[in-house]
Amino acid sequence: MFVEARNRLVDWLRRQLVGPPGDDILRMSPLERYPTGVLHPVELGTSGMDPALGDEATETDPMLLADEDDEVLQDGEGEGRTLAQPARRRRYVPPSSVGFSFCVRGAACLTITASATVYERTGERDEKGRFRSQEYERTKLESHSLAWSASDSLTDPFWQGRGGIDVRARPHRDGAILTVTLFNRNRLDAGAPGWQRTQDRVEKALFEVELECIIEAGELVGYPRVDPSLLSEEEQELELQYKDRHIYAIGHGAAVEWLVEPGRTVQIRSDFMPAVETPPMKMVDTGIGKVLELARLADAPPYDELEQFVERYADWVEGQHHLAGDVRDVKERAAAKRICDRMTTALERMRQCVEMLRSDPRADESFRLANRAMFDQMRQARQVDGKEAESGEYRWRPFQLAFLLTVMESAIREDNEFRDVLDLIWFPTGGGKTEAYLGLIAFLIVWRRLKYPDTGGGTVAFMRYTLRLLTRRKRPEKYVIP
Repeated sequence: MFVEARNRLVDWLRRQLVGPPGDDILRMSPLERYPTGVLHPVELGTSGMDPALGDEATETDPMLLADEDDEVLQDGEGEGRTLAQPARRRRYVPPSSVGFSFCVRGAACLTITASATVYERTGERDEKGRFRSQEYERTKLESHSLAWSASDSLTDPFWQGRGGIDVRARPHRDGAILTVTLFNRNRLDAGAPGWQRTQDRVEKALFEVELECIIEAGELVGYPRVDPSLLSEEEQELELQYKDRHIYAIGHGAAVEWLVEPGRTVQIRSDFMPAVETPPMKMVDTGIGKVLELARLADAPPYDELEQFVERYADWVEGQHHLAGDVRDVKERAAAKRICDRMTTALERMRQCVEMLRSDPRADESFRLANRAMFDQMRQARQVDGKEAESGEYRWRPFQLAFLLTVMESAIREDNEFRDVLDLIWFPTGGGKTEAYLGLIAFLIVWRRLKYPDTGGGTVAFMRYTLRLLTRRKRPEKYVIP
């Protein structure tokens, strides 16, 4: 049932963001109605920036800040003040093309299909020929298909000169990298009046754009990876961790999807609203379930079992070190060693935390009460839903308990060497990140009240939505006008 409902939601979102609407008459500008899936007409004599670069673009090219009619005054007011150089605002130039690149081994033959929709202004006009109401009629253009091989040249315009397709081939050691592009051939008249230019932008734009390529001959191979020497250490580690994931194409101006299955024709297509299903994460019981039970941890933490829990992780880390030693590529082996070293660091922090809980009565009591608070919260949530469960069913997931054992010591001891380390849980949505953070907050709240009974009240933690932290970007320094 939920799969069908989810698919309906995705389809509704696609209609809202890309189109088409419920009927063929739109009573507002389609450029305002649809934020994506649009190829805009080309405006000659303009230059701009890639909006995906954001504030970083100004760091490399401050001349992208551009509107010459604006002037900024230096300090001082009244007569005798001097004008600084014109402040330049970044100009956004909307995309007029979309495409993708892929790598083919052998003589390639492609069948390329493009589809789009256009809108035309309709309704009554006044005595000057201007429209009195905003109504736009949707027209679906006939899909255009063409066959391409390495010996073919560029194609002629289609859709009455509105569209064009370009195919570029570049030699590569694995075959040839092909780039297929659909572009809007319409041009805006720079000398037209403002109202006419606004209307032309709509009527010369292509909406609901789709580009599909079928590989009739030639073998599609994985898209070439970037030379590791050009990547940062973090990027090298990500490349190593996902080296078995096949990337067959990259998109330009939109995402790209592919269908590569044995016995079926290979298809590649652009997608302005990509979607992917994330498989659920399940906890597999490997015989450590008892130590995860909140009720047991709240009554009398079984420290021997906690040590065994940590040593189970130590066994896994040792196996990862062996795998890292078997990596042949020098750069990949270095990346694997860095990852394993961080695992070892986390392991030592967990061991030290268990020892702290054994030896520090205040930390021990804080840990027990934090588990009691989490146990009561989970049980109450079940009761509100009209469900009951045995006390043993309220338990941590292994990664949650491991996280707590990793960070609790640095959270309460200011001289800990990891005090300034930001420990972030990287786990799929719905996996239990918030519960782990709440467990840490509960531990810290209780510890502060026990440690500072007179002054330990008040605010203990600030919570920000996780996505906000994951998407946080460094704010660039402001440009100073000389």
